[in-house]
Amino acid sequence: MRSQMVHVGILALAAVMLGGCASSSHGPNEEEKITMDKAPQAVRSTVGRLAGANDVHSLTREVENGQTVYEAEWKQGAIEHSAVVSAKGDVMEEETEMNSSDLPAAVKDAVKKKYPGGKLGEAGSLKEGGRSGYEVEVYSGNEKHELKVSSNGEILSDKVEHETDHEKNDKD
Repeated sequence: MRSQMVHVGILALAAVMLGGCASSSHGPNEEEKITMDKAPQAVRSTVGRLAGANDVHSLTREVENGQTVYEAEWKQGAIEHSAVVSAKGDVMEEETEMNSSDLPAAVKDAVKKKYPGGKLGEAGSLKEGGRSGYEVEVYSGNEKHELKVSSNGEILSDKVEHETDHEKNDKD
C-alpha cells in the first residue's frame, strides 16, 4: 500500500512538472512564429489587404493584455512595415520604418530632452488607436528605451529593456 502511494505521488509530481513545462512553452506575452495558413481568416484577409502584393516575411501570434494578437511584417521596396491585428481582423497598430534622422524636430527634441546622452536607434511612424505618432529606440547606458512619441513631441510611453552584453556588442 505504501509503495502504491509513493508511486502515485511520483506520477502526480511528474504530471505537474510536465504540465508546467508544456504550459510555459508559450507563456503570456511570448511570441510564437506561425505561418499565414495558421492565422484566422480575418487576420489573413486584413494582412493581405495591408501588405498587398508584398511578401509577408514574418507572422507571430502572442497574447497581450489577455487578447491574442498577430504581428505581420513585410517589406515594400526597401522599407520595412508591420501591423498588429486582432484575431477578429481589426488593425490595432501599423508601423513604417524610417531613418531616425528623418524624425520631426519636435520628436527629436523631446527624445534629446528626456535622454540627453542617448543614442537614437530604430525609428518608425506609428498609427495606433486612431492616433499617429512615432516609435523611437533610444540607447542610454545599459538600457534600451522604446518610446512612443506624438507628432508634437509628447512622450506617450517609455518601455525599458535592459541590454545583454550580446545586444550591446551588436549595437556598436
